[in-house]
Amino acid sequence: ASSEGFTLATKTSHFSPSHIRSPFISKASAESIDMPKPKYAWTKPTLQLALPALVASIADPLVSMMDTAVVGHLGKESLAALGVCTSIFYISFYGFLATKTATTTLVASASSNEEAKLVTTTSLQLGVAAGVSVLLFLTLRGSQCLAMMGIEATSEIFP
Repeated sequence: ASSEGFTLATKTSHFSPSHIRSPFISKASAESIDMPKPKYAWTKPTLQLALPALVASIADPLVSMMDTAVVGHLGKESLAALGVCTSIFYISFYGFLATKTATTTLVASASSNEEAKLVTTTSLQLGVAAGVSVLLFLTLRGSQCLAMMGIEATSEIFP
């Protein structure tokens, strides 16, 4: 026992009932309290939520880093174009970030495989629809987006 009143874990709890300090509970009452044995049950649910979120959060910067590494070998103009286009892409991407976050949380907390599959399927359908919408918008208005970012029409990176 330490001077702070804590002891090593007992058979039923981290703290022995005699160490419960309350002016309203007598020592005899405190010893009769049946405290559940900790099982560290928080670890598995926490990992089930955290790991998919971690993978989803790491995926985007890794893809951007690979884009930069590949395009960087093509020259300065290509790398400059990637920077501008990446900015436009991120504006559209972060508009749908809530879907990624919600999907990750819902899949990780699904009560069954069927529920996880339903959430995944619905999210994939939403993602495809959103991706097609962004594709159409940038195809039709991409030049105007570049112009709004200050890229002149005579620039080599302008389409």
